Amino acid sequence: MSAAGIESVLGTRRTPLLALCFLSIWSAVGFGLAGLLGQSFGAWVPDPGVVLLLGLVARSRPNGLWLAAFAVAAGRIAVGIEPPFAVLTGYLAIAGVHAALCRFADGNRTLVRLIGGALYSAALVVWFIAVHEANSHVALGLLERAPQFAIQTGLTTALVGAGLSPALALVPGLREWRERA
Repeated sequence: MSAAGIESVLGTRRTPLLALCFLSIWSAVGFGLAGLLGQSFGAWVPDPGVVLLLGLVARSRPNGLWLAAFAVAAGRIAVGIEPPFAVLTGYLAIAGVHAALCRFADGNRTLVRLIGGALYSAALVVWFIAVHEANSHVALGLLERAPQFAIQTGLTTALVGAGLSPALALVPGLREWRERA
């Protein structure tokens, strides 16, 4: 098999399939832990997907955001209760908005990642609440509390993302992402 054929199977040299698999696994672990912590802390639990995307991938290779968003979404789909298409749509929207933002501002700046992390995770909270309300046959009453949940999750995601960003480059199995982090 030629080198081009191997790259088509394993991914490109920029983002190999193995790096995406590890990102997906760590994403699933993060979302599993967030689910356990959410039972005690409620909306004060950060969104691990946003932390991974902005803390590691956006710092190392912004062009890999699209594939990384798929990997993070796969991790959330594996352990979450949200509809898979809603999860995929949410994380692809984050990748698209952040990729567009990186054209105008340096996406690696701490302030950009802090504000982006807060806004992206808050938007995801509102999006998933709206999806749950739309799919429910009874009124859950979550839409009234969505702004409060969004603010809480946005703040914790921004703070945890800023604090953990340097440590994410040391996570085993994510060598491909830490090359320029």
